[in-house]
Amino acid sequence: MTYSQFLRIKRLSQKNHIAIAAKHNLRELQSERGSGSHIDPTRTAQNKILCGKNTAKSVSEDAKYIMQEAGVLPLRKNAMRAIEIVISLPIKAEINQFQYFDDCLQWVKDFFNIPVLSAVVHLDESKPHMHLLLLPLKNRKMQGDRIVGDRRRIRGIQESFYQLVGQAHGFSQPRKTRLLNLATRKKSADLFYNAMVDRPELLLSPKVQAVLMDLYIKNPEQLLASIGKEITASLEKPP
Repeated sequence: MTYSQFLRIKRLSQKNHIAIAAKHNLRELQSERGSGSHIDPTRTAQNKILCGKNTAKSVSEDAKYIMQEAGVLPLRKNAMRAIEIVISLPIKAEINQFQYFDDCLQWVKDFFNIPVLSAVVHLDESKPHMHLLLLPLKNRKMQGDRIVGDRRRIRGIQESFYQLVGQAHGFSQPRKTRLLNLATRKKSADLFYNAMVDRPELLLSPKVQAVLMDLYIKNPEQLLASIGKEITASLEKPP
């Protein structure tokens, strides 16, 4: 039986984004360890660093050193400072997880041919996944926009990943997301809402929590506003 696996790409453009991402990946953010967190601290010791240093400070220092050696500092204000790739596995995938993530890391190195600052496998959340931080430095120039590219380029990146890594491990390519009209989206939302009202225990399901967290990360402002809170400058700075 095959399962779909997923690859997402994030652009990190703010000055402190590498440090913040590395702190999350290396579990240095105390705010993520509370009782309401989607991270299970009893399983954090199972996480594994496949590439890079073991502290966020060292990862950030490595990035700065590489850029200094290449002579690209200071960066322009809107420059892309890093690329983060997140590769996830289904919960029930019966494969050697670390061998799979080792193969993913090798594919990233071969495909992008740019410095990999960090690669960390997380087993303390609902789905096994790996975070990779890449420095978009090629030919002694920061080329993040060109490396990531547009939607067509991203689809090409994902196609290469599925063909060279996913298929070798028995995975199928995720189905393309259907474009739903407004009426269908509303009916689907009502269906989910009614299910949560009738069976509130479903909100405790790791699968449901993982999906809700993904949606929250994409658009946290509205969700915070619904409970009378807002994003402040203190939230945008590393603790």
